[in-house]
Amino acid sequence: MKTRHGQEKLEAGSDFTTGEVIWAVRKEMARTVDDVLARRVRVLYLDARKSIALAPRVAEIMAAELGRDREWVRNQVEEFIERAVGLCDGITFYRQQAIGNRGPIRQLAEKEPDCRGGNSADNDRLQREKHRRKEKSDEKQNQN
Repeated sequence: MKTRHGQEKLEAGSDFTTGEVIWAVRKEMARTVDDVLARRVRVLYLDARKSIALAPRVAEIMAAELGRDREWVRNQVEEFIERAVGLCDGITFYRQQAIGNRGPIRQLAEKEPDCRGGNSADNDRLQREKHRRKEKSDEKQNQN
């Protein structure tokens, strides 16, 4: 649904617009999907299911604003979904089936009724995963 430039809804039924994502990137220095969905519009904590469904679109908008490539989009969506899944109790998620294909992400978001924010996450596991990704990124930079 379009009204004015930047006022398109991120997804049908969503309260959030493309303009909010663009504003967060340009004016609030948001640099990750997590920045936008968790810190700026806070949808991750209000409805993790919805945030999972919005992540690919948010990543695409941010990539256009920041001059990033498809690999960046893919990594951002993957990292964000890992975080969102950590907030959900009893969610089963197979990353290989979902990353790079919006269909399974939407299906997951639609069929997980208890996936609301505020549940305790396995912070140790998330921290180890974040550290592993940083080490991998550092190794890649050192090779160049």
